[in-house]
Amino acid sequence: MSILIIGGNSGIGQRLIQYYCKQSTMVLAVSRSEISFSHPSLSTFKADLAKQPEVVCDWLNSKVNKTNAKPSIVISCIGLLHTPETLPEKCLQAVNQDFFQLNMQVNCFMNILLAQCLAKLYGRRDSFKVIMLSAKVGSIADNQLGGWYSYRISKAALNMLVKTLSIEWHRTHPNGCIVAVHPGTTDTELSKPFQANLAANQLYSPQLTAQRIANIAEQLTVEKSGQLLFWDGSVLPY
Repeated sequence: MSILIIGGNSGIGQRLIQYYCKQSTMVLAVSRSEISFSHPSLSTFKADLAKQPEVVCDWLNSKVNKTNAKPSIVISCIGLLHTPETLPEKCLQAVNQDFFQLNMQVNCFMNILLAQCLAKLYGRRDSFKVIMLSAKVGSIADNQLGGWYSYRISKAALNMLVKTLSIEWHRTHPNGCIVAVHPGTTDTELSKPFQANLAANQLYSPQLTAQRIANIAEQLTVEKSGQLLFWDGSVLPY
């Protein structure tokens, strides 16, 4: 078994790499920056998926050809909530085109590029599981507070990508499963500006979140494809 992690230098991505390497599972990890963690079971590749999708696909294909093993689990930890200059919008008038498009590119379109690569990698008979980290605030039905326009909209778009792709893959890759997962608020750089107002039991360590995601991956079946899942594996409304 091998695991592919995209966004390997994110807070959650790093812990997922460490979690699987401790099990001596072969891990392939892609990140825009160098991954400092090293392990005999880990192969890393520095590339920007948004700018170099073909390069990432070529690297993945070369690894598969050498090992004769396609990743059985793919976890996309790609995500953006804020930048050093811009926090999530509290009202409509705060929405601007540049920040909105950046959210859409990172949270949704980069996952489309990843999915296009995977669709070429796997054949019709291959069994595989894909987890794309989403967010509960991307649920339209669950939105009770408003605000955070760009993030909410981009995660809702990601959720629609997962649902739509699951329908296509049911025809073209019937043994594949793709889900969106809300990992819970995790103690990483992504959540740092918003942790002060959280109760202690609402902020999870990256290690715990990684273990929860791995548990979900282990329990996934084709029948669950297209769902938005909570960190405990329960189904969330879109």
